[in-house]
Amino acid sequence: MPYPVKTMGILTSLALLTVIFSFTDPPEADLLKQRRAATIEAKIDSLIVLMSLREKMGQTAQRGKSSRVKELPSALKAAVRRGEVE
Repeated sequence: MPYPVKTMGILTSLALLTVIFSFTDPPEADLLKQRRAATIEAKIDSLIVLMSLREKMGQTAQRGKSSRVKELPSALKAAVRRGEVE
C-alpha cells in the first residue's frame, strides 16, 4: 500500500535533515580539534625553545631547491650532518 503524499513529505524532510546533520560536527568535535591544535602548538613551541639561534636561522634559510626535488645536493647534506648551517 503506497504512503499518502503527506507522509512522503514528512519522510523526505526527515531524510534530508538526517543527511544535513550527519555532515556537521558536534560541538565536542570542535573542542577536540582545538585541543589537538593547542597540543601540537605546544610541542612546536617546546622544540623551538630548545633550538639555538643558529639552528632557527638555518631552518628559515635552508638552501636547496623546491620541496619537489627528489635529492638534495651532497654538500648541503654534509653540512646538515655536521650541524653547520650556511
